[in-house]
Amino acid sequence: MTQPLVYKVLCLHGYRQDAKAFKTKTGGFRKVLKNKIEFVFIDAPHIINQGEQNPEGDDSCLSWWFSGENPDYFSSKHVSDYVKGFDESIQKVNEAFINMGPFDGILGFSQGGSLVALICLLKHFGEFEHDFKFAILSSAFKSLTSSHVALFNRLNGDKIEIPTLHIIGQNDQVVEHSRSESLANEYFNNPTIVLHPGGHTVPSQTSFRDKYLDFLSLVE
Repeated sequence: MTQPLVYKVLCLHGYRQDAKAFKTKTGGFRKVLKNKIEFVFIDAPHIINQGEQNPEGDDSCLSWWFSGENPDYFSSKHVSDYVKGFDESIQKVNEAFINMGPFDGILGFSQGGSLVALICLLKHFGEFEHDFKFAILSSAFKSLTSSHVALFNRLNGDKIEIPTLHIIGQNDQVVEHSRSESLANEYFNNPTIVLHPGGHTVPSQTSFRDKYLDFLSLVE
């Protein structure tokens, strides 16, 4: 009897999280897909300085990049020419592929989802060297940092062909669902979109299992 495929997926947490926190928060989601996906979590390389976005100076309060300075901070709504730490995060993902891969897919939540979208762009342009079959973006958004906007503009009407699953909360108070939907529809070819009634979270209800499995069946 043929064994079911198990996909190895690299997981990128959100802003002000770390790998441990994201693993905990996705416990239900992982349980729903425990026979289909092996989840591997890594930390972002940048600690958020103590301040408004990290009041306790917690060294597990991490970021993939910063969009503002003095002190360094990030906002998904920030239109900015400032970007700090992005190249180091791409290098961190590269190292994960080398040392922990290969990976069949990449999953990202919130800022991590935004990073996954940018990695898909780099892969589209032949500027990300590692192969992967699919991407899962939860509460993701288009980065408004000017260098990232320029990368999206390089598509010039083309769309990314990598199969993607976009998990979007209709009541997300952190990333408006319209931003996640526009990211999916404007830049990815035939995206699979799962809308859920919740907020800024990765839904784990078993009612979504079939939708997740349907997407994975597309890449088998």
